[in-house]
Amino acid sequence: MAVIHRDVKSDNILLDNCMIAKVSNNGASRGLSTNQNGVTTEVQGTFGYMDLEYYQISKLTDKSDTYNFGSILLELLIGQKPVKIISDFTCFVNQGRVLEILDPLVHAEGGKDAKAVTELAATCLNWKRQERPSMRQVEIKLRELLREDHNNYTGAIDGTHVPITINPKIAAPYRNRKSALSQNVMLACDFDLDITFISCGWEGSATDARVLRSAQLSGFRVPEGKFYLVDGGYANTPSFLAPYHGVRYDLKEFGHGHRRPTNYKELFNQSYALLRNHIERAIGVLKKRFPILKVGTFHPIENQMRIPTAAAVFHNLIRGYNGDERWLDHQPHDPHNISPENFVDVPDGDSEYNNDVSALNNQTQQGNVIRDAIAMAMWNDYVMWENCRTQNGWTPEGWKRIVPGFHDKFPHVTFSKRQIQDKEKELKRDYMCLKDARSQSGVSWDDKLGMIVADDPTVWSNICFSFPPAKKFCNKPFPIFEALGELHDGQTAEGLLSFTSLQPTNTQDQTTNPQDDVVTEIGADEFDN
Repeated sequence: MAVIHRDVKSDNILLDNCMIAKVSNNGASRGLSTNQNGVTTEVQGTFGYMDLEYYQISKLTDKSDTYNFGSILLELLIGQKPVKIISDFTCFVNQGRVLEILDPLVHAEGGKDAKAVTELAATCLNWKRQERPSMRQVEIKLRELLREDHNNYTGAIDGTHVPITINPKIAAPYRNRKSALSQNVMLACDFDLDITFISCGWEGSATDARVLRSAQLSGFRVPEGKFYLVDGGYANTPSFLAPYHGVRYDLKEFGHGHRRPTNYKELFNQSYALLRNHIERAIGVLKKRFPILKVGTFHPIENQMRIPTAAAVFHNLIRGYNGDERWLDHQPHDPHNISPENFVDVPDGDSEYNNDVSALNNQTQQGNVIRDAIAMAMWNDYVMWENCRTQNGWTPEGWKRIVPGFHDKFPHVTFSKRQIQDKEKELKRDYMCLKDARSQSGVSWDDKLGMIVADDPTVWSNICFSFPPAKKFCNKPFPIFEALGELHDGQTAEGLLSFTSLQPTNTQDQTTNPQDDVVTEIGADEFDN
C-alpha cells in the first residue's frame, strides 16, 4: 500500500521534542495499491503547493507529493510563500536568473548547496510528472549533497555523563564536578544522527580530552585528511577541529539574519555550531529514548558501564528500521517508566580544554593551521559572494579586492588594473574554448595533468579548425580549468534552449505512459525523516 499525503507544505511539517521532522495533518491522505497507476479523485490540497497537473486533470500519483515537496524547497530558497513565484520559477532557473529571487542570506551563505537545491527544486516542480523524481530519489539526492558538502567531516564528538552507583570505598574518582557519581562517556555520530563510536567506563572526574586520548590508544582512528568536530573541551588538532575560543556567536541570532559574521573566526564558529549540533541532538535523543541513562542503577558496576553501549546499539537499530518515536512524548506519564524525579543532575561535558593531554597539545599548532586555512577559505568565498560578484561579472568592490590581492600574491608582477582585467577576460575565453573542445567526439580529459587528450591527430586538426584558440593547448596543460568552471559555469550564454525555424521543436508527446504512472510504495521514512 502506498500513501499519498496530498497536502505536504511547510505548515504541516512540525518538529518533535527530539528535533525530528514529522508530517502532520494527514486527513487528506489517500492510499493506493501497488498495482494502481494513479487514481482520479476530488482535488484537495493548498494552492501554491498543490501539483498543478493534479489540479487540472484530478489524477493523483506518487509524483504529486514530489511537487508538494518541491514547493517547500522553493519556500526555503526564497524565504517566503511560493504562491506568487512558483509558476515562473523554472523559467528563472533555465534563464540563469535564479539569483534574482533567492533569499539574500541563502545566496550569500549557501554556495554550491544553494545551487544544487535550486536545481533539485526545479526538477520536483516540473509540470510533467514523468520528468519529476520520486520522493525516494529526492531523499537520496539530499543525503548526497550533505555528504558532498561535508566530505572531510567524518562526524561530531562529545562527552556526556551517565549516573552510576558504586561502593563508597572506591567512589572518589567517579565523582564529577557536580558532585554526582557518573561515568564519562564519549560518543561520535555521523550527520544522520547514527552513533558510530562509543567509549564507556571512564571515571566521572576524567576530562573529555583524556577519554578521547584513551579511545585513540585503544584503536579509534580518523582517516587521513578527515576530521571530527569537537567542542571547546578538546584540543584543536588536525583530526579533531574545535571552535575558536573567545569568539562570541549566537546561533539563533545568526539564524534569524539579524547579524552576520564580521570575520573569518565568527563565520567558522557559526558553521561549526550548525554542524556540531548533530551530536548534541543524538545524545538528547539517546537519553530521552532510554531514561536509564539518567539514573544510577544497582547492577554490578561492570554491567552499568555497558548500558550506554547497549542503548547506542538499539538507538541505531531503531533509526535504521524507521521505528515509531511518537511514544517519546508520552513516556513521562507512563507509570512503568522511570520517574523524572529520580533523574540525576550530571554535567553535559567539558566546556574548556585543560591542556591535560600532552599528546594532543603537541598537535595543536598543526591543528590551528588547518582550522585557519579552512576558516579563511570559507571567509573568502563568503566575502566574494556577498560583495564582489554579480551575474554580469565583478563589481567595483570586487576589483578593489582583486587587484591588491593579486599584487600581494605576485609582488614581482607589475600589472595594472586594466592588464589584470584583460587577463581575466583572456582566461575566461580560454576556459569557454576548452569547454567546447572537450565536448567533441574522440576527445578525453586527463584530470591529473589538466589537459585535453586526443590520440588521433585528425581529431586535433578538427578541433583546431572549429576552435582556433584551442591550438595553443595541444599537449599543454591548463590546471585551472576546474577552478574557472566553478567561477563561470552558469554565468555565460551557451544557447542551451536555442533553435531555428529549420529545426523541429523539442516538444514531447504528453500522452500518458502507463509505466510512468506506476505508484511505488512509499515507506513511512519518506515523511518522518
